[in-house]
Amino acid sequence: IVMAILNNTENRYRWVNVTAIPKFRPGEDKPFEVYCIAEDITEEKEAERKQAKLSAVIETTPDFAGLADENATAIYINKAGRKMAGISEKEDITKYKIPDFHPKWAAEKVQKKGIPEAIKKDSWVGETAMLNREGKITPVLQVIMSHKNPDGSIAYFSTIAHDISKRKESEEKLRESEEKYRTLVNTSPDTVITTDMKAKITFASSRTLDSFGYKPEELLEMNSFDLIVPEEREKAIKAFQNTVKKGFVRNAEFTLLKKDGSKFIADINAAIIKDVQGKPKMLISTMRDITERKRVEEILKNLATRFASIYGPQFFNQVSAHVCEVLGADYAFVGKLIPSQHRIKVIGGFGMGKPLEPMEYDLDYTPCQEVIGKEACVYPSEVQKLFPKDKLLVKMGAEGYAGISLYSRTGEPLGIFVVISKKPIIDKKLAISMMTGYSERVSAEIERSEAEHALRDSEKNLSLIYETAGDALFQIGVEPGSHYRFLSVNKTFLTLTGLPENQVVGKTVDEVISEPSLTLVRGKYRKAIREKKMVRWEETSEYTTGTKIGEVTIAPAFDEKGKCTHLIGSVHDITRRKKADELIRASENKFRQFFENEPAYAYMVSPKGLIIDINKAALKA
Repeated sequence: IVMAILNNTENRYRWVNVTAIPKFRPGEDKPFEVYCIAEDITEEKEAERKQAKLSAVIETTPDFAGLADENATAIYINKAGRKMAGISEKEDITKYKIPDFHPKWAAEKVQKKGIPEAIKKDSWVGETAMLNREGKITPVLQVIMSHKNPDGSIAYFSTIAHDISKRKESEEKLRESEEKYRTLVNTSPDTVITTDMKAKITFASSRTLDSFGYKPEELLEMNSFDLIVPEEREKAIKAFQNTVKKGFVRNAEFTLLKKDGSKFIADINAAIIKDVQGKPKMLISTMRDITERKRVEEILKNLATRFASIYGPQFFNQVSAHVCEVLGADYAFVGKLIPSQHRIKVIGGFGMGKPLEPMEYDLDYTPCQEVIGKEACVYPSEVQKLFPKDKLLVKMGAEGYAGISLYSRTGEPLGIFVVISKKPIIDKKLAISMMTGYSERVSAEIERSEAEHALRDSEKNLSLIYETAGDALFQIGVEPGSHYRFLSVNKTFLTLTGLPENQVVGKTVDEVISEPSLTLVRGKYRKAIREKKMVRWEETSEYTTGTKIGEVTIAPAFDEKGKCTHLIGSVHDITRRKKADELIRASENKFRQFFENEPAYAYMVSPKGLIIDINKAALKA
C-alpha cells in the first residue's frame, strides 16, 4: 500500500510504501496482529513527479527531442520530433539511428563531428538539418549530449533540435539586402563613403577608389576632410556639424582632391545613420562629379550673353569660331541633314581663321554617318585611317574629329555639329561638353531660320496672291470708338473703285465710302465683330468708274485677349453678271409673250419626248 503520512516535525507529507503481514492463531480465520513495514519512497515519488513534468515539457515542446542508446539507436522521440521526421506516433523507432533523421551532409556532420565531440566533451552544438519522409529539409540548431555510467561508458545519448527556418529566411533576406546594397553602391555612378562620427572613413565604394585613385587600405586610414581641397575644409567641417545637427545635407558643392593632386567639383549629399537607441552611429555620403555639368552651365551662360542677339549664319559662324578657340581645333561647322539625298549641307562654320563657305558632302563612309541620329562621338586621333574614303577629312588634313547629332523639337535628326582638328583632340570631355552645351541652341536656330525662310516665302506668295487676285481685297484696322481705317488694298480694289491709293490707304471708311453705303457697311462691320463670324452681302455703290454691284465678304481677326484688331474683306464685282441676268430675264419675258400669244399650236418637248410647256392655242385645240 502506497500512502502519504504527515510528518509533524517537518510539517509536510512523506510518501511511504507499506507492507502488511498478518499473524493467525491455529484454527482462527482472523489475524490477531499485523506486522507493518513502512519504506520511505518520498525521493522516488519526487523523482517520478519531476520526470512526469519533464516528460510533459518534452512532449509539448515544438523542438525535436529524442534519446538513443549507446549505439546511437533511437529509443525515444517526442511528438514534435516524430512530426518533424515524418514518423507516426505508433511506429517503432528502434530501427532508426540518430543520423537517419538527417540529409546526407548533415548526417556526415553528426557522425564525424557531433557524436564524437559529445562523447569527448559531454555535449555538442551545431547547425544541421532534419529530413522527413517526404524529402522536406528543415534547418535546425542541434544539441547532442552523452550520458555516461559511473565507469565512464556511454549509457545513452539525448538530442534536441530547434527549427531555425525563419531565422535562416531572415538571414537570407538580410544577406540578399546587403548584397543588393553592396551591388547598388558599387555600381552607382556616384562615389559612396561612410564615416564614423569623427569623420574617419570606414567604407569606400569601388567607384570611390577609381575616382580618387587610392587603395582601400589607404582610404580607410584617412579622414573625409582629407578629400577636400584645403581652402574649403573649414566650410566642410561646418557642413559636417550641420549634418549631425539636422540629420542630412543636400546638394552641397565642394572641390575634391584626388591622390594625383588633380581636382574635380562634386555635388555631395549626406545623411546620419542612427543605432537602435536612436544615437548617431555613422554618416553616409554620396558624391557626384559635376565638373562637366559646370562646364555646360558656363557654356550656356556664355550663350545667353555672348550670342543672345546673333542669328542665322552669323550665329553658326561665331559659335564655331568660339569652339575652335577653346578646343584649339582648326575647323568647326554646322550641317543641315538632307534626308532624301543622304547628304549634309554646311550652313555655317569657321575654319583656318575665317568663316567657311557653304558646301555639301555625302554621309557615306564618313564619321558623320556614325554620329547622325546617334550619340556624340569623338575620334581623338588617326581619323583619316579610320575613314580612308572621306575626302573632306583629307582636304582638311584631319587628325581628330568630334561630332554631335542635332535634333528637331519632335526628336527627328536635323543635322550635325562637327569639330575637326589637324592635331589630336586632347580633352575629349571638354569637346563633348561644349558641343552638348551648344547643340540645343544650334538646333533651335536651324529650326528658327527655316521657319523664318518659310514665313518669308509664305508672305511673298500671299503678297503675290493679294496683288494679282481678281477680287478687290482690303484690310481694315479696328480703332477705339468704332473707327475703321483702311490699312491696305490691292490693285483690283483701286481699279474697281477708280480711286488712287493715297485716297484710300490710311483713310477711315467714313472718308472713302459715302452714304447710303456707309451706314450699311458700318452695320455689317459691327455685326461681324459682335457675332465673331464672316458676314456677306450685296452692295451697289457709285464710283468714278460708274455704278458697281459687289458681293462683299468681311471677316474679323482677334488678338489673344479676344479683342478684334482687323477686318479682312473682299469685293467680288458682279456688275456684269447682274446686267446679264437682267438681259436674260428681259429675253425670257419677250419669249413668253410670243409663246403665249402665238395663234398657231406651240409646245416644248424635253430630250426624252415629254411635253414640258404648251401655249393657249394648243390647249384650246
